[in-house]
Amino acid sequence: CLFDSMPGLGIAPSVVTCNATVGACASGGQWQTAVAMLEGMERSGLWPDVITYTAAIRACGAAGRSDAALAMLRRAWPMGVSPDVVCYSAALTACEKSGAWEEALGLLEE
Repeated sequence: CLFDSMPGLGIAPSVVTCNATVGACASGGQWQTAVAMLEGMERSGLWPDVITYTAAIRACGAAGRSDAALAMLRRAWPMGVSPDVVCYSAALTACEKSGAWEEALGLLEE
């Protein structure tokens, strides 16, 4: 996992460095790496924030994986993160890209 290799590369894992990495994964179409990075943060006790979840949702959405994007959105609440309008917008975009209109309507009803 990329998260686990950060110290060996001389990068101290922090919310800022992890958010930058998850964002780069989103831009590069690496949704699985973005999700693994977020999971690595959770495992280590380094708590992701709304920026982390939004970037992971964007990564999933860019790959047409609305299922994974919605799973990331649902995962935020139990971790103490309240998704904001940007986070929900990323989830709606993920639904739009994969044709998951029923799921998108469900998000709008929340």
